[in-house]
Amino acid sequence: MSAELEAESQSQTQERTFFSLNSSLWACLIASLVLRGAASAMGVMVGFYLRHLHDAGIQNATPLTVALFAVAFFATELIGAPIFGAWSDRYGRKPFMVLGPLFGAIAVQITAVTAALPLLLITRLLEGLSTASSLPATLSYISNATSHNPVARGRAVSLWEITTIGGLALGFRAAGTLWDDFGRTGFSIVAVIYLLSAVIFYWGMRHQPRATPTEPSETHRLIQVLRQDDILRFAPAWVAFSAIVGLWLNHLPYQLSGAVRHPSQNLTGGFSGRGIGTMLAGYALLFSVGVFLWGLTFARIRRVIIMLIANVGVFIATFASYGINHVPLDARGIVILLGVVFVGGVLLESGFTPAALGYLADISENYLEDRGAIMGLYSVLLGIGQLIGGGVGGPFAQRWGMDGVILLTALFALVALATVLRLYQIENNLARAEKQSPTDNNP
Repeated sequence: MSAELEAESQSQTQERTFFSLNSSLWACLIASLVLRGAASAMGVMVGFYLRHLHDAGIQNATPLTVALFAVAFFATELIGAPIFGAWSDRYGRKPFMVLGPLFGAIAVQITAVTAALPLLLITRLLEGLSTASSLPATLSYISNATSHNPVARGRAVSLWEITTIGGLALGFRAAGTLWDDFGRTGFSIVAVIYLLSAVIFYWGMRHQPRATPTEPSETHRLIQVLRQDDILRFAPAWVAFSAIVGLWLNHLPYQLSGAVRHPSQNLTGGFSGRGIGTMLAGYALLFSVGVFLWGLTFARIRRVIIMLIANVGVFIATFASYGINHVPLDARGIVILLGVVFVGGVLLESGFTPAALGYLADISENYLEDRGAIMGLYSVLLGIGQLIGGGVGGPFAQRWGMDGVILLTALFALVALATVLRLYQIENNLARAEKQSPTDNNP
């Protein structure tokens, strides 16, 4: 009886602790929603802008230019994220959560007043610093705030994914409207949205106690973290999946927004900003529904199983995308069928991001003093993957248009699948070893 009372008391304590953090967590989530909306709007509008400069003969902005801009953005994020993550361990999370939107506001305002490709490239570097500063600090804050309660962590991680994807959806939709209605002036409106995010981070969140680093330098700590076997085994899967994200987010707006539709590819050219924004927003909302549904199973299904199922979803969505790109548009029945298949694939593939984030959060429990650096790896691996996807996607899109994007997606998915299958095998071997060890030790 006393054990039951103790368990009930512990459960109530966990719930009270979770709800006592609710205001700060919600401020973090809302600010992240606004920030992600601004960042996604900026990214899509840059694609529109480059295509406009190319079609108008102002600049020779090709898919290779899109690839260069993507590499600049993600290389900056890649270099900056572990550094900012380690600094957030030392100096606190909040300053870097606020700094991120300020970097973004400066970048987007510069974009509003120039058509010079070198200056536009610099703005992508500033955008990379924006993500590098805010993302590790935000994730380590969530990880710290929910370390006492696995249920709260699963809930918070799922909510963060949903608000992030919701921000993407809002940003995608806003990007199309802002571009069609305001053109380049729309970038200034996005700058205001960035500033709103900074205000919410500053006023809505409490300072969180920070860990005091015990290693002699941030660089030494990061090298130690990156050398851990569990990180190295997991990294290729997340990099490959992130490459798919970087490939589509960077090249799709440019491909769809061409003035003239490609004669043999339905998804290359001929779409308005509003049409593209609506499609991207619809995808993001569908993805968030999938994340929510997967969140309901978060505590009952192993992370690696979710990632395996998600990989299957990628192949299904890829197959449907190829079909939509080539089927005659007047064959409405086939188009609808392929659309349904695509929706099913997206719902399955959406489980990968919360599972990967939860996997990384579980790893961070073994390195409490370096939680910020560990969670910063989420951004590092995301940056590596999106850098590869955006960069390699340039030649593929230049040569084959949307077919190139779809082909490269399938190749990245194969890499992710092979890695997750290896993780699955390792986990099963460890489980069998743990079951056998008590028997082996018996006399």
